[in-house]
Amino acid sequence: MVEGAVDVVAQLYRLQHQSTDGSGDGEAVATSIVLANVPETLLARLTERSVRWDALSGFLQRALLWDLGLVGTRDGRLIQVFVPCGDTMSSTFLTSDVFDATRCPLASCSNTSLQFASAACESATVHHVAQCAIAEVEQNASDISDATPTTLWSEDGDFSSVPNIRLFKHWGDEQTGAVGDGEPSQGSSQSGAVTNSISNGSSNDVLFTINQKAAMQLSADHCPLQGFFTTPCTQRHDGNAELWCPPTRGGFVDLWLDSEMAGTTIVSSNSQASAIAMSKDSTTSISGSTIALVVLFIVLAGAAGAIIAICVSCRKRDQKHITASPTIYECALTMRSRGRGDEQAHSPNAQRSPHAKLSPRNSLSESRRRRSVELAAFCADAKIASKRIAYDCLVFEKMLARGASGEVWRATFGSQVVAIKQLLPEKRQDEEIVARFAQEVRLAAALEHPNIVRFVGLSWNRVCDMCIVSEFMEQGDLSMLLNSKRNSELTWAKEKLAIALDIAEALAYLHGRQPAIIHRDLKSLNVLLDTSLRAKLSDFGLSRERSFDDTMTNGVGTLLWTAPEILRGEPYSERADVYSYAIVLSELDTCLPPFTLNEEVSERHLTTMQLMHLATSGEVSPQLRDDCPASLQHLTAACAAFEPAQRPTALEIVFTLRNISRCMRYD
Repeated sequence: MVEGAVDVVAQLYRLQHQSTDGSGDGEAVATSIVLANVPETLLARLTERSVRWDALSGFLQRALLWDLGLVGTRDGRLIQVFVPCGDTMSSTFLTSDVFDATRCPLASCSNTSLQFASAACESATVHHVAQCAIAEVEQNASDISDATPTTLWSEDGDFSSVPNIRLFKHWGDEQTGAVGDGEPSQGSSQSGAVTNSISNGSSNDVLFTINQKAAMQLSADHCPLQGFFTTPCTQRHDGNAELWCPPTRGGFVDLWLDSEMAGTTIVSSNSQASAIAMSKDSTTSISGSTIALVVLFIVLAGAAGAIIAICVSCRKRDQKHITASPTIYECALTMRSRGRGDEQAHSPNAQRSPHAKLSPRNSLSESRRRRSVELAAFCADAKIASKRIAYDCLVFEKMLARGASGEVWRATFGSQVVAIKQLLPEKRQDEEIVARFAQEVRLAAALEHPNIVRFVGLSWNRVCDMCIVSEFMEQGDLSMLLNSKRNSELTWAKEKLAIALDIAEALAYLHGRQPAIIHRDLKSLNVLLDTSLRAKLSDFGLSRERSFDDTMTNGVGTLLWTAPEILRGEPYSERADVYSYAIVLSELDTCLPPFTLNEEVSERHLTTMQLMHLATSGEVSPQLRDDCPASLQHLTAACAAFEPAQRPTALEIVFTLRNISRCMRYD
């Protein structure tokens, strides 16, 4: 079976890459999809990633729908596909060995090696092995095309052009009456799959298929020029519903979203209209019903009017509540001395902060801040209050970095040079973003270690202007050193081993806390150096997908340090940091970007996303120079082990490096 048959998302990404660099055949043009309906799962995913539907490329739109298990009908209506609970959409693809050759004989095409179910295949057999299900109510849907008696299964799925994936239905075999309910039970020839217990049913039972192309009846004499997949789905009903669930996300789509959508418009968390905003000029291969779109527009317009009326009423009510909650309100509004005037223009800091003259429209509304339990608790936290710095005392000098959501400045606090991290002005109106940043401030304030960038304090004029003040690292980040002319002077016996040990000490500290803190974004860019080249870890955070720090770096670049299990969508653990540490060790050794010395990478000129596809399956690992000490080569290989459980802990890495250091001193 072609690998693409179980990796639709990867093939869509390949097509997009080919259409961009001109390496394709010119047929891969993915038009934007206009949605006929917006399932809640799609709306939730768009809102979670803070992106608009019409801002996605046609390829990414199709990849996202597939990852969510949403397949279109003839008229473009999206229908939810269910899979065995805990599986991804890749589990829907069947291999030839699951079929009973007696009840479902297979055939093949000589020109494409495509295997498929012959016309003699009984649908009851296919019901029995299907690894996806469609809601029973859809069997009578008029917009699902009847594909009886076309092929029920075909194995190939190599995309040479943009797929037109559709849902079809097939009526049962009247001759056998063998099509049943399709209730799943454990035990299948496919590892981890669900096998359906079949009970005799009527001839009206329906089998669904998901087709890459239009349904057709295949035979040895009637074969397509190119292979395509057809995967069968049984029915989900009250008797088996607990065994069928929406698919688990594969992980690769989120990475694709992050890399493509950095800096796009934020979607309101409660605005369906803005989340699915359609491009006026877009065309589609999933054509929506014109009537449905008009009705949707009318409904949304009416809802918008109602929301505006409610907001006006709430604003009036909020104004009455300002004096009723003075403590929280004053905390949210200002951190200046209460004896000063309330007008920001009169503050000396108005000339010092680069955003001191922000209008109220660019800041988080006071009423929403008062309603935020998280921000209220943050403002009332005595430990946080003890670390406050007067905003007037900070003098912003030079912007050092700017990302999609935040910026870092060189500044002075009295006679001390400091680094200041804060949200971009346009992001400060979002309550959720400000609350997340407040959590990150709280974490930074709690960490204290010689190899973690020192937290100086926090400050705000208004809560939305909140910033982290930390020590300024004169030598910049590790990547700057490795890319400088000084890199030829660096050796493992001197600078490199000391830097590696510093990073490992910081990781051991983070992982040893209760509960453990996972960095989630360890790379040379987040390792800072002081004048003596002591390394200190920075930009530690909460969830990397949702943290302020992640927006400060290039999302695509971060992938090079990401562990294979994370690329597959599995949860983070401390061992993911250890894999990232292995990549940093390779950077230290080679003074080159990750995987540069891998022959398969350099010869094929792979893009980052293509490289990460190989890393997901363990086909690539970081390579070191031939003259790298053997002990460090062994440590790097152990840290980069494909299986997380086989990687050492951060504390074990520290002990190993200390032993290596002692051995080098005595050599």
